Amino acid sequence: MSAPLPRVFFLDQSGDLGGAELSLLDIVGQYRGEKRVCLLSDGPFAAKLRAAGHDVQMLPLTSGVRRGSGVAEMLRSLPHLARVIAGIGRSARAFDVVYANTMKALVLAALSRPLHRRPVIWHIRDILSADHFSPLALKVARSAANLGTDRQIANSEATAAAFRAAGGHQEAVVIHNAIPTGAFHPQNRASLRTVLVQETGLDPANPIIGVFGRLAEWKGQHIVIEAISKICGCQLAIVGGALFGENAAEARLRQKVADLGLSERVRFLGFRDDVPALMGGVDIVVHSSIQPEPFGRVIVEAMLAGTPVIATRAGGAIEIVTDDATGLLVAPGDVDALAQAIARLIADPNLQQQFSEAALIDAKARFSPEICFPRIDSVICSVAGQQPPPSSAGR
Repeated sequence: MSAPLPRVFFLDQSGDLGGAELSLLDIVGQYRGEKRVCLLSDGPFAAKLRAAGHDVQMLPLTSGVRRGSGVAEMLRSLPHLARVIAGIGRSARAFDVVYANTMKALVLAALSRPLHRRPVIWHIRDILSADHFSPLALKVARSAANLGTDRQIANSEATAAAFRAAGGHQEAVVIHNAIPTGAFHPQNRASLRTVLVQETGLDPANPIIGVFGRLAEWKGQHIVIEAISKICGCQLAIVGGALFGENAAEARLRQKVADLGLSERVRFLGFRDDVPALMGGVDIVVHSSIQPEPFGRVIVEAMLAGTPVIATRAGGAIEIVTDDATGLLVAPGDVDALAQAIARLIADPNLQQQFSEAALIDAKARFSPEICFPRIDSVICSVAGQQPPPSSAGR
């Protein structure tokens, strides 16, 4: 009989549902060993974990430390951080492996290591560059990774390369995010479009572009708004809300829509739980990040929904989309190039179908849970000094 899988203490900084949290929700759901998820704030992510029956522990981090925090701000937070670190150290001792899912989780897992004395895995889900982080944040992440972790998993080659460039000593194991396919129904796109049109009041006779993800400047929704303004009748559904204190982003986007006279053609749908249905209802999904994306979960989701994709040629997106075969790639921030790509797809339904069919096959072949999750199990077993059971390795 094979040994049971290691007991894992998953650690994440956020109670919100960003891409990192959605991915961890899938990982925790498939992991068959004993596990607990420790969060530093409550919210929709915690609610989904609890609803799925997972063991959730709250250690609220209310110190205000965030991306871009300065030295003084971090020093002021030390007394509260010490209490959280102690709590992580005590709890993690009951497990075999600590699995840090975010950068803040990495730092806390590393700082608490003298207390829990367990191997630490960091799942890198950020492009570690000056475009995204302050010099201090990069230095702290590099030190915590090099001194306080046993293995790193990167969600793309782009993420792994950025980690190396930032001074990471180890070669991160690249495991793309797995996207469960059960919620996607590409065969139902016509009926899903009808439902979307009825909800939004958009014109069924004109194309509908979809943009999915949190509302933030670097996500590039403003580029898509400008692009559709150049295409007669083209409509836009913006799905997602502001996270991590970026509440001004939506106001700026709404103002741009008004300034361009697009109020009749653009709908803000906010955060939604029915993303697979919405992706199936739009005619084209645009991934518009103007800075390199670590992975690009929404791209794979669109592929699984059977909806043609246009993505920016940077970061993890270029590992997902094969240009002119499974979708189109455009330069980040190039409004004219994006408008031309949208117009090209709108004008050629056969090309849309060609891309959609090829992308669906490709996504199922490369990003399925059956391929990606056993590799994560193997990394967990490796740092715990175990061999993965045959049922895990063959899943």
